[in-house]
Amino acid sequence: MSNNTANTEAKDSRTEKTERLDVYSIRNGERLNIWTRIGCAFVNKDGSLNVYLDALPVDGKLHIRKAAIRGVNDPKANAAA
Repeated sequence: MSNNTANTEAKDSRTEKTERLDVYSIRNGERLNIWTRIGCAFVNKDGSLNVYLDALPVDGKLHIRKAAIRGVNDPKANAAA
């Protein structure tokens, strides 16, 4: 019975939801900055990050922020304001 309890506790810690972060490359355009989402990141329990990139930034700089919800926290929507 104690083995089942230990397995359940381990399983719960692995399925714990982690906040997703979006990774952007920001380039200076002629009139506006160009935000390109190039991946995502997740915060580990020790505060370090796992970053998964679909592309590499041209200038080597990354911008990481909370994942955008359409219309809320969206860099494109905020840039127009």
